[in-house]
Amino acid sequence: MKKLFFLLFLGLAACESSEPVKSNDIVGTWEWVSTTGGFAGVNEKPGEGEKVLLTFNRDLSYKKMHNDSLLSEGKYTLSKGTSYLQNKVVDFVQIGQGVETYYEIKGDQLYMYEDVNDGFNYTYKKN
Repeated sequence: MKKLFFLLFLGLAACESSEPVKSNDIVGTWEWVSTTGGFAGVNEKPGEGEKVLLTFNRDLSYKKMHNDSLLSEGKYTLSKGTSYLQNKVVDFVQIGQGVETYYEIKGDQLYMYEDVNDGFNYTYKKN
């Protein structure tokens, strides 16, 4: 009986962890607008003539370009889970092996937030 209870508990705990997201709202090309936050209070924006594009494809691949140069490419994952900072269920994206960030899309803006204390916030505009 203890084993059954333990297995049931384990199953319920697994249900509370991240679950895959099937939403395609993040798919497309996004132009970097700003990065803020961090311990030092960073507030960065692209320089004159600088363009950083982040493209999410339907096949869960991504590509990050700086002007015409490839910065990185690989796979990304989408999931739903409880945010440490927001204490509510949110949509997460993890780009490559990077920090898992929760995101929201408002109009043509993509906001990504590192779900850690003193994390960075990234703003992109639909390209």
